[in-house]
Amino acid sequence: MAIETTARAIDPFGVVDTTMARQVYPLVFETLLAVNPSGGLRPMLATSWASDAAGWHIRLRRGVRLHDGSLLDAAAVAAVLRTRFPEWRITTADDELTIADGGVPADVPWALAHRGSVIAVRQASGAWVGTGPFRVDRLEPGRLTLAAHTEHWSGRPFLDAIEVDLGRSRAAQLADLELGRLDLASLQPADVRRAEQRQRRSWTSKPLDLIALVFEPHRAADGGAPLRRTVAASFDRRAIARVVAQGQAEPATAVLPAWIGGYTLPETSGPVLTRSAVAALAADQRTVVVRVPAGDAVSRAIADRLAVDAQQAGFSIIVQVPTGGLAPRADARLVRVPVDVTSPDRALAGVIAALGPRSQISGLSPRPGTAVEEVARIEAALAERRVLVPIVHLPEIAASAARVEDWAGPLILPDGTWDLANVWLRAAETARR
Repeated sequence: MAIETTARAIDPFGVVDTTMARQVYPLVFETLLAVNPSGGLRPMLATSWASDAAGWHIRLRRGVRLHDGSLLDAAAVAAVLRTRFPEWRITTADDELTIADGGVPADVPWALAHRGSVIAVRQASGAWVGTGPFRVDRLEPGRLTLAAHTEHWSGRPFLDAIEVDLGRSRAAQLADLELGRLDLASLQPADVRRAEQRQRRSWTSKPLDLIALVFEPHRAADGGAPLRRTVAASFDRRAIARVVAQGQAEPATAVLPAWIGGYTLPETSGPVLTRSAVAALAADQRTVVVRVPAGDAVSRAIADRLAVDAQQAGFSIIVQVPTGGLAPRADARLVRVPVDVTSPDRALAGVIAALGPRSQISGLSPRPGTAVEEVARIEAALAERRVLVPIVHLPEIAASAARVEDWAGPLILPDGTWDLANVWLRAAETARR
């Protein structure tokens, strides 16, 4: 397989981009609990969790071995969690952790299921070891090699090894897949049909990444809300999902995909300007310069379609792709933000944090444990201001060679994780990539 990311070290607690978080790290590191895409949580390194007046009680799975062969015990798990959550008071007894109630949010299990809460132990050499179905064998410039963890608690994976080519663009991955040099490649939405025409099997998660228009501070004042709502109302999200994303996306009226948030919002919220009112605006008010990330073909195609839609409402969108030199100040950014598959409050807070304080909405971030009804209210407030304008949600997409087979479920899970412990190769040979 290959990924776009380059890596100098394997550090689950460092800055982790989406590619590593979905495609590589879940193979090596595991959490105590995991999100069940059909709802709630499921056991991983912990088998049960319950709360009472003393706090949360987490019972660990017995017989779990780290990649160095040592047994994972409650003391090691507690040490990891104390670093991640210094405000928690954690005690251990046999194979059980108790997380004291004082100052601890009510959604402790959801915190334990977050990808930032993986259980990893640092060796004297500085390397991190986990409990996942694969262990890090070698990290070289341009290549990462993972080997099967033969003593994994759920059984040995089918593959003996996985070689990951680092720093390969999606276009290069698709070309290598077609030439038989790669068994698994990430795809852009527009590449799915091409891969399937060449007898490659495609795999798709549920909608995850948010493509959204974010207005910059100088265009985000409350007085400009009717103008922003009018621009947002001109976008044909269904056509963007169907045509631009080749049917590999869902229209987004809310920040969170409906399968995570559990609610939907109307496409427009609040009054919009008539076309004559738009025509009466000053030229600089009717013109919106939208900055698009360089090298993101999907975002560029979506931005071009937004420009066509806005023109029908009397606005002019100028698509700006940064080239390294000076450029006119942008009025908005088209961003692609990964959405964590977790509770709605944590998922929305994660998106708002990723957008940063420039988005002018950081004060609306929900606190951990916020009820879903309040999260929906916050989303409605965001929709009213239209500083953040959701466009579509994109899934994680991959294509595999004909010899790649799944055993008991899809290669890509609904949350975007690549489940390579669940695949085998039809040919009786070691997996090269």
